[in-house]
Parts: sequence; structure tokens; C-alpha cells
Amino acid sequence: MARFVDLSASAQSAYANAHTAAGARSLDRDVGQLRGSFASKDVKGHRYWYFQYTGLDQRQRQLYVGPDDERVRALVMRKTQALSSNLVALSRAAMVQGCEPITLAGDGLPAYGGGGRVARG
Repeated sequence: MARFVDLSASAQSAYANAHTAAGARSLDRDVGQLRGSFASKDVKGHRYWYFQYTGLDQRQRQLYVGPDDERVRALVMRKTQALSSNLVALSRAAMVQGCEPITLAGDGLPAYGGGGRVARG
């Protein structure tokens, strides 16, 4: 079985478009790309938001974000709508052309092997 498969010019172009969009996205990092989730707690009749994540020591951690207000709710909403529809569309186009998806740890976005060749096995 071949370790690499040559891809068509259209597949290589689809890969290049997805790779460029993913690279641009990495320059514009925000809360949507953080590993973890938001959680709210009610304390003495007031709601407060925390960001939960698993630390390097595999222990659950929480960071205080702030009281439940419009600014914090907007931040929580950005996390829930983190996947860029443009990047998802480009990634799907690359897969349709024959590129095999590789899910990156943490952000759930498809990524691809280098150049016009995709590693198999």
C-alpha cells in the first residue's frame, strides 16, 4: 500500500485554499479557539461566569470571567459560534477533492497533510 497518494490539481488547490484560511484564522485567535467551556454559577442571587478547562496535570480548573452581563454573554456566544463557516466550507471542499481530514486537537477543525500529498496509514 502506498504511503502517499498524488492528488489532482483541483484537490491541491482546495487544500491550498483551506490551508491559507486556517493560517489566517490562527492570526485572529479569540475565545472561540480555547479548549474548554463556559459555566455559570448562581451565588447569593447573582449569576457569575467561569471558564472551565483541564490543566496539564489533568485537573479541572475554573477561571473567573465576570458577572452575568451583556459583555460576558457576548463572549460566551462567540465561543458557541466559534467555527468559521468559511473555513468549514473550504475544508469540506478539500475533502470532496480527495484530501483526508485530520482533526487538530483542541479546535476540532479539519487540517490536511502537507502540499498536494496526503499521508495514509
